[in-house]
Amino acid sequence: MGVGLQVQPLVFEQLARLTQLQKLYVTWNPKPNLEDDEPVFQGSVDLRLDYGLGKLSSLRMLREISFVDTVQQMGEQEIDWILEHWKCVEEIYGELDSWNPDKDKALKERLALNGVS
Repeated sequence: MGVGLQVQPLVFEQLARLTQLQKLYVTWNPKPNLEDDEPVFQGSVDLRLDYGLGKLSSLRMLREISFVDTVQQMGEQEIDWILEHWKCVEEIYGELDSWNPDKDKALKERLALNGVS
C-alpha cells in the first residue's frame, strides 16, 4: 500500500530535510472516479523501516504525527525506532497496524507506557 515504491524514497528524502518539523500529517487525497463517483485511493506514505522510515531520524523535534485514514502496517521494529529516534514525540494519531486491531492496540499500549499517547 502507499505511494509507489519509486516515489516513497524521494518523499522520505524530502521530509528528512525538514529538521525543524514538529508536526507531521500524512494523509491521502480521495479523487472522484469519473465512472461511478466512488473515491479512488491515491496512496500515502508507508511508515515502515523497510520503506525508508529510517531516513527520518533527522526529525528530532517531531512532537506530533498523524496518519489518520491511511493504511499502515507498523510493527515492533518501527515502534522501537520511533522511541529511539523521535524522543520528543508526544502524540501519534491513526492506526499503527490497519490490518490487525489486536496488534494495533498492543503497539499503542507500548507507546503509552513510554509517554506517547
